[in-house]
Amino acid sequence: MCEFKHTHNNLKKISFMILEFDYLKKFKCTSYDCINTCCSGWDIHVDEKTFSKIQNSKDPKIENFFLNKLKKSNNKNFAAEINTNKNKRCIFLDNKNLCKIQKNIDDRFLSETCKTYPRREVAFPDSKFFSATFGCP
Repeated sequence: MCEFKHTHNNLKKISFMILEFDYLKKFKCTSYDCINTCCSGWDIHVDEKTFSKIQNSKDPKIENFFLNKLKKSNNKNFAAEINTNKNKRCIFLDNKNLCKIQKNIDDRFLSETCKTYPRREVAFPDSKFFSATFGCP
């Protein structure tokens, strides 16, 4: 089942349609009970807004937590990417596959990639389609 949403921008008089499957609204990560991990085997990018929030933090706890854990991204669309270990696992994963950023800091410091996964957005000029990747069971 899916839902259609129409939005209207009064300034430009543009109608925009959003298509989203119902299961995405109900999705909850099973974290350490999951047989898979979304934080392994790929480059985890950090968007400019999140990177700037980390860089501009005056909190020593934030500064120390992220110190040497981010590197410049090779992808020009992102400010940085999260370092991984030799097995290509995110260095913010603990031994139960839980995110140390969420556990120890604050989810406001999660990149858009981490906040939205496994959701996937496909944008068209007058609509957006939301689905999910096959990374989660």
